[in-house]
Amino acid sequence: TVVFSQAVGASLALPPVMSNATLGTITPAVSNSTNTTFTFTVTPINTGTVSVQMPAGAATDAAGNPSTASNTVSFTSDLVAPIGLLSTSPATVNIANSGSPVTFSVTYSDIGSGLNPATLSTSGTKVMVPGGGTLTPTIGGVNGNTVTYSLGLGATPAQGTYSVSLANPGSVADNAGNLVAGAPLANFLVDTVAPVASVSFDTGSAPTNSSPLAVTVAFSEAVSQFGPSGLSITGATLTPGTFTANPDGKTFTFTVTPTTPEASVSVGVAAGAALDIAGN
Repeated sequence: TVVFSQAVGASLALPPVMSNATLGTITPAVSNSTNTTFTFTVTPINTGTVSVQMPAGAATDAAGNPSTASNTVSFTSDLVAPIGLLSTSPATVNIANSGSPVTFSVTYSDIGSGLNPATLSTSGTKVMVPGGGTLTPTIGGVNGNTVTYSLGLGATPAQGTYSVSLANPGSVADNAGNLVAGAPLANFLVDTVAPVASVSFDTGSAPTNSSPLAVTVAFSEAVSQFGPSGLSITGATLTPGTFTANPDGKTFTFTVTPTTPEASVSVGVAAGAALDIAGN
């Protein structure tokens, strides 16, 4: 609204000057020479400061005197919704840490008017369980723009990848009333089952007169860090250059050479000789 100190008529000589906004329709309060007031709308273009001023000479009084420049009014436009960044810890639940709850953190940011802190405590998450179903973590607290949650999985959690997302993203708002659209999904893996190794001689029968002896070690899942040092061999020695890892990451073959012509040979895998993808 623009109010002149005396009557200027029903039209303006110059429009308002503004930054970061477009001008709407200018409407006089009354459509005759006694009018002193005009109203108009401005539409912000971007998030940031919007300023409006009536320039000098925008109107004239009955004697033809031009108006002086008005004061400048400013306000902040916030057209951008807050965003949330979701993270989990640990990224993988394995045998070593299965007794501890999984924690989630949602950190919100807003480039405009800032977050409304009163809306943060109402933010929730949901966790999609492998095979179907959902779990609801409990809110651990609010620290600044970060909301933390905690979820205990119990003694025998479902194995696989869990997906975490905001259950009610529309509850978090900035001070301009823009609602957060959501947070990117975060995943964490639950694998509390250790890989199991099976050792077999490829001799066809026992006893055997074969030498060296072909051996296969097959794990129940793909593993890493398994090598000759993880073998326990008695009555024989590993034949140099024969240890081979299959591309599937589960199967390993090699040969062993008996130490004597009448040897009792055994081959085993030491505990902790290999790790699965979860670190078990």
